[in-house]
Amino acid sequence: MSEEAFKIHGYSNEFLSSKKIFSEIADDFLEFIKDKKIIIHNASFDIGFINNELKIIGLPALKNKIIDTVSLARKKLNTRIANLDYLCRRFEIDLSERKLHGALLDSHLLAEVYLELNGGKQISMDLYNADKKTNNKE
Repeated sequence: MSEEAFKIHGYSNEFLSSKKIFSEIADDFLEFIKDKKIIIHNASFDIGFINNELKIIGLPALKNKIIDTVSLARKKLNTRIANLDYLCRRFEIDLSERKLHGALLDSHLLAEVYLELNGGKQISMDLYNADKKTNNKE
């Protein structure tokens, strides 16, 4: 692992040495994503790596529908800047836990950004209690 990459995500060679390699988890990964839409920030970058790994082990490239939130943000917000930190700040999404680039936290942040790009979070509709109130009035 290069020093530059380590500064971005914090994964050391020692940490990675005990982890499975892509070929060992590829089938589980493909089963998990199956025919689902995949929402990815800067999709061409990540899909390029995934498809290269699939090619190396003799599997076909992904055919899933991909939603690229960088492209979506640039289109909806009419901006060139569309990195995840910028979008979180723009939508007032808490970045205080983000010290490094990590898949799990970034996925949670991206989910919030994606919701905002599509109209924002919706207030929960408490249909159960609303229905009880309506029925009690009758």
